[in-house]
Amino acid sequence: MRRALTPLLALASWWLAARVRLGPLDTASVGSDALGQFLAAWSAGWRHLPHPPNPEAGPGLWLLAVPLVHAAPSLRELFALRFVAGALVAPAGALAVAAAGGGPAAAGLAGLWLALDPGLADTLLVAFRGYGAPELLAGATLALALAARPEARRRGRWLALAAVLAVLASDQHPLAAGAGLGLAAAFAVLGRRHGWRPVAWGLAAGLLALLPRLWLTARLLACGAGWRECLGRVALGSAEPELGRLDLLRRAFHDRFAVEHGPALTLVLAAGVALLLLGSGRRRRHAALLAWGLGAAAGVLLLGASIHTLRAYHLRIVAAPLVVLAALGLAGDFTPPSRFVRAAVFSV
Repeated sequence: MRRALTPLLALASWWLAARVRLGPLDTASVGSDALGQFLAAWSAGWRHLPHPPNPEAGPGLWLLAVPLVHAAPSLRELFALRFVAGALVAPAGALAVAAAGGGPAAAGLAGLWLALDPGLADTLLVAFRGYGAPELLAGATLALALAARPEARRRGRWLALAAVLAVLASDQHPLAAGAGLGLAAAFAVLGRRHGWRPVAWGLAAGLLALLPRLWLTARLLACGAGWRECLGRVALGSAEPELGRLDLLRRAFHDRFAVEHGPALTLVLAAGVALLLLGSGRRRRHAALLAWGLGAAAGVLLLGASIHTLRAYHLRIVAAPLVVLAALGLAGDFTPPSRFVRAAVFSV
């Protein structure tokens, strides 16, 4: 029953997420930011590989849209397909929790949370606020959860998939590149536990997927004004130098958690992650996912602060990794660190 219940919960979360996202379909933005990825995908062919519609993006921005533009008979159906594909963030999060041993209740909680997240729905309505980065990093979370299982037989393949999905997420939105910090931390944990050969497969796949992006970056650096000026024109295009970094962080956290989530859900999220960190047994068991989720969030924050641009929708990029951690923390079986137990005993 438990094995059958989890896939059903994942499918239910996908259905609910699609319903939530398709509700305001007619209000979706159809400006150049939203249509650029689809127009580039439509023009792609054997004799023509289009450049990304945004200079800071990578080929993944249009590449993943190719099957959608050829499957949709109209613009409205195209956006509907894109919204249904974006709803995959919910079942990916639910299955990641199940793969990590969280149980059906925790998996259902993660799927429900991601399905109803108003920020993720808004990202689809206003495409440039992350494009497909949230669902791609949700897929990377699922791949890492499968790779971290002690009985995993194809660990190298799952790590390769996680690396490729993380690279594709950075193609969708540049701040998703900050998740590379979490990916490196997770690879380090898994390498120490299970050997470095699977990690080598993951690194090789990630580097291969990164080559087109590196080629595009080299083209940007060749603008003739020096590499700092050339790169700065793109990286600082949406910077807000009039705001201090602390103000940027405060605004992003307020809008994402106080406004989009609300105080109650924010406390639940923080409590779940804290419980996972404080539970010594589960902290060790889920060390790779902890390194991934917290490292990815820290990487996005550091990258955004470094180029002086950080808003609430940038934090949505790492929604799935954080929700997965919170669901695992709330799954029960809490065992406090032994030093806390010793301190309590001696105090009595």
